[in-house]
Amino acid sequence: MYERCAGAPTARWVIVSFAAANCDGVLSDDWWSQGTGRAGSGSGEVGRFAPSGARGSAFVTVSAREALLRRFRWVGGHADVWPVFRDGDAFGVVVRALVEPFRGKGITAVCGIESRGFLLGGAAAVELGVGFVAVRKGAGMFPGEKLVRRAEPDYRGLRHSLRVQRASLGPADRVLLVDDWIETGSQARAVRELVEAAGARLIGCAVLVDQLRPGSPVPPGRLHSLVTGEELPAT
Repeated sequence: MYERCAGAPTARWVIVSFAAANCDGVLSDDWWSQGTGRAGSGSGEVGRFAPSGARGSAFVTVSAREALLRRFRWVGGHADVWPVFRDGDAFGVVVRALVEPFRGKGITAVCGIESRGFLLGGAAAVELGVGFVAVRKGAGMFPGEKLVRRAEPDYRGLRHSLRVQRASLGPADRVLLVDDWIETGSQARAVRELVEAAGARLIGCAVLVDQLRPGSPVPPGRLHSLVTGEELPAT
């Protein structure tokens, strides 16, 4: 039986096949931990999650947005998205949703900014079947000739020097930038300059959270996010 759940911000499809008539399929707080599989690639949903107490087969799918919001938290006033990486199913569906608008767009490389951008960007590159280009901050070890741009101040007022290896990009490349958060857009603009300095083209930017400040220049290409800052739970 397929039932479309009404009222959800992103439509969910619940797939239910109960062997026992007395199972009501009510979701408890621990239902997410019952996962036994994933939805198909590109679906933007996690699949085959069994509600607690279900007898027989009972599986629920949830959107990437829900997967992110269920795991997001504030700790000491700081945003914490690390629990998303800890859950394999949630991580997988979030990554698929991040890259979905860019499938078939000729992306040849994914850029990620140190450090969460390394995790998200690397996974996104694997999902798209392309290579990953690291964008490093500061003066950490990074062999070979490099392109360097100093970003405008970020949300904390800090300016970072961003670097890519010169040999990692060329004129034939169409690049997607993947990161966890965008607020001022300063680092995204610096990455665009790095990409263009290599002769490549930045096609777009995919982030978990779009909290771009009013009046901030919009990053080049398509900006795709899973949630906005207004959708996050209160601190």
